[in-house]
Amino acid sequence: MGSVVAAHLATNRPINGLVLESSATTVRDWARGLIPWYARPFVRVQTSEVLARENNVARLQSYRGPLLLLVGENDRITPPRLSEVLYRASATPEADRVLILVPGAGHTGLLLENAAAAQRYLEFLRQTRSP
Repeated sequence: MGSVVAAHLATNRPINGLVLESSATTVRDWARGLIPWYARPFVRVQTSEVLARENNVARLQSYRGPLLLLVGENDRITPPRLSEVLYRASATPEADRVLILVPGAGHTGLLLENAAAAQRYLEFLRQTRSP
């Protein structure tokens, strides 16, 4: 749930850039995605009201700074489609936002498993560094 905290900070404090790795759109979307379709009629997920109000889509619609989204192609915890929704919803100009779908990666170790993704991450950090 680190992306919830990061997106919150990005919309409330000045930052040079925002990196969201394996991010969810909302806590409810994320939790629903963990429940198989056949169990959904029988399973209810309760979330605290504070977490339920968190919405990365809404936050990214108001954040206009540099944005890097990283997600593993085989992430079963936070599926790539959630990062794709965030990318499309972002108010960041297209030239300043990047979505990297890391081939063969799951939920963790994205930068360790793919040299190209690690290189792009480092480039993003260099570009957003303060002078």
